[in-house]
Amino acid sequence: MEEHFWLKEKGLYANEATRDWQLKDYRDQNDNMHAREAMLTAYEVTKDEIYLERAKSVAKVMTESSKELNYQIWEHYYSDCTPDFEYNKNVRTNSLRPWGIQTGYQTEWAKLLLILDRHDPHDPQP
Repeated sequence: MEEHFWLKEKGLYANEATRDWQLKDYRDQNDNMHAREAMLTAYEVTKDEIYLERAKSVAKVMTESSKELNYQIWEHYYSDCTPDFEYNKNVRTNSLRPWGIQTGYQTEWAKLLLILDRHDPHDPQP
């Protein structure tokens, strides 16, 4: 993940790559939410600060991008990490990449933000 998917300049993980590790342009919150969950777990097991920093970075970027949506996290993003409000808008059959805001993910983000706060309560969260 660190070698091929971490986008240091964006503070997020990429979603997909070709066989020769060329990153595709598609980004979404779901993969980053699960990457963040993995980083929190890795931190809990190893206490290696890099994992906590990655979890913080993903949280900050995703919650900052949600301000215009009353802090609801949009599903799909362009490669520059701005929301893609049109992605799969008229597609009702793609359950893996549904359009819009997904209620269950909002709950999962809240849980993960609380876990992050438990590890670093003095750090101002996004």
